[in-house]
Amino acid sequence: MIQRIQSLLLLGASLLNLAILFLPIWQVSQGEGTATFTGFSVNLEGTAANGINGGSVGLGDDFLLLGHFLMVIIASLYLIFVIFQYKDRMKQIRLVYIGLVLVLGQIALASGLSYGLGEHVGFTEQGQGSFEFGFFFPIGTILLAWFAARRIKADEDLVRSADRIR
Repeated sequence: MIQRIQSLLLLGASLLNLAILFLPIWQVSQGEGTATFTGFSVNLEGTAANGINGGSVGLGDDFLLLGHFLMVIIASLYLIFVIFQYKDRMKQIRLVYIGLVLVLGQIALASGLSYGLGEHVGFTEQGQGSFEFGFFFPIGTILLAWFAARRIKADEDLVRSADRIR
């Protein structure tokens, strides 16, 4: 049944994961310039110490940024797909855990991109970086998906106990 609480949790996890695309994830500064990493692009503002002056790096310009974007889309669509696998609860639990691995891969890709963001956009050295609130949304996605897996397991246990009584 799609009306179960775990379906709402998985839908919430998917929407929370998609929100990453529109939020700032990481920001790094050098001189008077800053670079902000979002799900769609890296926006450059001000003038950096090496003379970079404004601009943007988009999805078509960078392989890592495109990889992160695709990983977010794939993980979100996968979590929506898992909602409709409700007829086989044990399979649905396994699929949720695979979705968690996809989100962890997405976090690893975002961390790798954030770590080298300064050099990546042309700063001469890595400046002072800071987490933005979008960086923590995948953690919420993981928690919601994990709670959904626990609820699916509770449903499975309830059905098995009812079978034993019959």
